[in-house]
Amino acid sequence: MLGDVVIAGRIWAGHNILRFDCARIREAFAEIGRQPPEPKGAIDSLGLLTQKFGRRAGDMKVQRNIRKMLIFSRDQNVT
Repeated sequence: MLGDVVIAGRIWAGHNILRFDCARIREAFAEIGRQPPEPKGAIDSLGLLTQKFGRRAGDMKVQRNIRKMLIFSRDQNVT
């Protein structure tokens, strides 16, 4: 019930969420004999980054660099 209330029908976002996390959620709910929650939509950063950086998008170094870039960008906009 908690999973149904919290994440069902919402937009899920994550890195490789479509191929990894969604599969783990389905497996976990199957183990307890319940229907898994389904997202309204999903934003998978792996797909977005792969379009921009190619196959290197799965590389943790690229992820760290992007995170640093976003934090730096955010900090520069603080007035």
